[in-house]
Amino acid sequence: TNGNSLDEAIEVAARYATGEALVRTGFATLDNAFGGFTRNDLTIIGARTSTGKSAFIHAISNKISVNEVAPVTIFTPDQPVPEVLALQASRECNIPLATFRHGKANDYQKQMFVEALSNLKADFLKRIIFKPGLLTLDSFQTESIRAIRNGTCAIVVDTVNRFSGGKDKMHMLLAEFGSLAKSIASEYDVPIIALAQLRRELDWEERPPTRADLA
Repeated sequence: TNGNSLDEAIEVAARYATGEALVRTGFATLDNAFGGFTRNDLTIIGARTSTGKSAFIHAISNKISVNEVAPVTIFTPDQPVPEVLALQASRECNIPLATFRHGKANDYQKQMFVEALSNLKADFLKRIIFKPGLLTLDSFQTESIRAIRNGTCAIVVDTVNRFSGGKDKMHMLLAEFGSLAKSIASEYDVPIIALAQLRRELDWEERPPTRADLA
């Protein structure tokens, strides 16, 4: 049994030589910088507040789905799906969502926006599966495994700061999530990508973020 396990481990490790160990982001700058997301591991992406984390990961997820020819599942406990779709439609028609929110859109822009929304169902939403609502460790495990068995090629959590765990302290909850996510990624050979919000104090400090800000 141990010999078989070692053979499997060697076979998985050998994928780094062929590039099959990584899932490309689809953006040349990112792929050249770090290669992509490891298929059987957890990747944490940290960023300041209100810097477009969701838009960033949606664009990457869309490209991953196209390249892998399989859907990507995104947990969005902090964003209602209508808001997610409105943001995506505004990006696709290249009109800031604020234009509509502030009542400054003309009839042509409104028509473009509505058409972009309609097209999402036949295009974007066939590649991206959103899982809104309360997110707990149990629901993450159950829904992730179900999504993987249904053919999803990557799991995204937007964001880990929105995990719900009752009386558990957040750092303990996130440590448990890290172990659980790594275990699922390893067992099912899919990348799990989690967005994390950095310390709010960093917004007023003029310095690059460090691992301590993520922790």
